[in-house]
Amino acid sequence: MISTADETPIYAELGLGPNPSKMDMATKVLKKSYHTFQNTALEFSLVYSGCLIINDLVDKKPIQWRNNIVTATTYSLNIATSLALAEIINDSIALHRGERKIYDSIIASTISGGIVEIPHGASAVYRGAVSGALWSSAMAGMQYVFSKFLSDKPDSENK
Repeated sequence: MISTADETPIYAELGLGPNPSKMDMATKVLKKSYHTFQNTALEFSLVYSGCLIINDLVDKKPIQWRNNIVTATTYSLNIATSLALAEIINDSIALHRGERKIYDSIIASTISGGIVEIPHGASAVYRGAVSGALWSSAMAGMQYVFSKFLSDKPDSENK
C-alpha cells in the first residue's frame, strides 16, 4: 500500500503527512466537508433568496420576505447537506483506494442525493439519487472537456 504524501496525491491534497492515522484522515475529511457545507449553504441561500425576490418584483407582487427566506434556507440546506455527504463519501473512497477516480464523485453524489431525500418518501429518494447522478455526471463531463481542451499539452500527452 502506498503510504507517503509524495506517492499518494490524495494525502497531499488533504494536507496529510506520511503514514497518517485513521483519526487524522477522518478529521481532515470531516473538516473539508464542514467547510463545503458552510460555504454552500450561505451562497445558495443568498442567491436563491435573491432570485425569489427578483421573481416577486417581476411578477409585480409584494415581496414575501418571510416565505422567500424560509424557502431559500430550506433549499440551500438540502443542497449543502447533499454536497457535504457526497464529499465525505468521495474522499473516503479516494483515501481507501489511494487515488481519485472520476466515477467516485458520480457514485458519491448518487448516494448522497438519495440519503438527503429520505424524509420525503421513496419516490423522492429515487429522484434525489437520479438528480445527484445527473449533476455529478455533467460536472465530470465538463471537467474532462476542460482538462482536454484547456491544457497546454499536445493531444498525444493528454491520454
